[in-house]
Amino acid sequence: MKSWLVLLLAGVIAARAHDPYEITSVVYVQSNRIELFLEMEFPAAMTLAGLEPSRSVAAETQFENGLPQLKQFVGGLFEITAGNNVVQAMQTNVELGVELHIRGRLELVLTDYRPLRFVPRGLRIRPDSPYGVSLTVLDMVNKKVLGQTALFADSPAAEFPSDTAVATPLADPTLAVVATREPARVVPQTNESPAASEPGVQHQSRLPVAVVIIGGVSALLIAWRWSNSRA
Repeated sequence: MKSWLVLLLAGVIAARAHDPYEITSVVYVQSNRIELFLEMEFPAAMTLAGLEPSRSVAAETQFENGLPQLKQFVGGLFEITAGNNVVQAMQTNVELGVELHIRGRLELVLTDYRPLRFVPRGLRIRPDSPYGVSLTVLDMVNKKVLGQTALFADSPAAEFPSDTAVATPLADPTLAVVATREPARVVPQTNESPAASEPGVQHQSRLPVAVVIIGGVSALLIAWRWSNSRA
């Protein structure tokens, strides 16, 4: 992993937030593949996979017994298209991570068609639930943030890059950032409509904008932690 990304990850460790109803996701568009990493708390993953979490049974046992359903949920959380073409997952992995978090990794078919379009199909199993997913899409080749948004069961599709979004560079952390351990900032680009930003909108109350930003940036940790656990 490139040094600029490692330094960026180190800077946001302290800012990481946990929301029991939030799924953190990040897409890495690389030169030879597209990867999608997910992380969520154990009860959220079990519930959305159609399983009933239990305090009387060890989490490890529940995870092993429910692995097929968890893989199905992780693999189907997003319906992904590129242009008018469906983007298929070549590989889906799910594991039980630290603090009993469920972590998923999808390797997707590489495509040059744009925009990348994400529909949160997996959240529509429970349309009245408070679950949401923060989504960040990164262009690892050009070191740019293609966009960032928060999606719920009734959210419209999110497109990256959008017609109005401008890709934001991921600059290398400066010496000042590294020395003071201040989190490097990634400017979010969202696909939410103007109505979604008005006071009183239900989605805004369920997942504050500040949490979305922090959760999206900290989602970069998923790939790093995944690679360390498999090393």
